[in-house]
Amino acid sequence: MPYLEVQVSLLEPDFFGITETWAKEDMHPDSELMISGYTMYRIDRKHRTKMRGGGCILYVKNCFNCVLRDDLTNQDGVDSVWCNLCTSHGSKLLIGLCYRSPSNSETENQALYNLIRIASTEQVIIITLV
Repeated sequence: MPYLEVQVSLLEPDFFGITETWAKEDMHPDSELMISGYTMYRIDRKHRTKMRGGGCILYVKNCFNCVLRDDLTNQDGVDSVWCNLCTSHGSKLLIGLCYRSPSNSETENQALYNLIRIASTEQVIIITLV
């Protein structure tokens, strides 16, 4: 976290994401993962029997008005987190962070593709690592 905090202070991104957090709520409280000046949207892997790996955190600068999209977040076994960034003009931009494990089954891959297809009907920025 100290290295990440230094990089964030140097680059000052508006938003960024981390996948494969391996975080578990009972072992890694929000206070350990928060970064000053950013709102954190955290999804730990809960949908698989293997609890090792997975998890996503999306960080958005506090100056932005964002709302978590529960209807898209962590759906159908896909490690993902989504939020609407509301602009001062009243429009919304969907920001999503997805993770696809190299060991995904075809069913899991299809669930990810379907989720991206649904999200792509909106103005969207998708952060994804393959």
